[in-house]
Amino acid sequence: MVAIRGVNDDEFHQLAELSVKKPYHVRFIEYMSIGHDSKWKHEKYISSDEIKSKLEAIGPLHKIQRATHDGPAERYRFESAKGEIGFISALSHHFCPSCNRMRLTADGKLRPCLFADNEVDVKTSLRNKCTQQDLKELFREAIARKPRQHHVRMPDGGECLRPMYAIGG
Repeated sequence: MVAIRGVNDDEFHQLAELSVKKPYHVRFIEYMSIGHDSKWKHEKYISSDEIKSKLEAIGPLHKIQRATHDGPAERYRFESAKGEIGFISALSHHFCPSCNRMRLTADGKLRPCLFADNEVDVKTSLRNKCTQQDLKELFREAIARKPRQHHVRMPDGGECLRPMYAIGG
């Protein structure tokens, strides 16, 4: 769930409680300014710390030890819960140094960082019947383009011009 003040902040408890009853992995994602046509409003932003604080009214959250291939979520579990709660805090707690994600857009671009437009065109090479080695090199190029950290700032956003609907997510 992308947490947005005044839109869905009254649903946090209900969603989190699903992780107690079912083996669901619920993720709360900070609302972010993505794309030149973003309708992002600072007053709608809720930090992961604030969300976590609200959820602790249900009960204490116990931190789950990170595994080698975990993604960006900081993971927690309620006492005796079947599932878990995760917080993706791209703005309040940058996780860039441990980020292991890339995205493949619908138009065939490999994007090494959600917040940066430095994409690698994979589709053209695939359509031109590239070899597995060529494809590996494109992935290596994308990894080499991965920035050390993103520069998205509140409230004005960062260098990402492509809107989220065009990135995929």
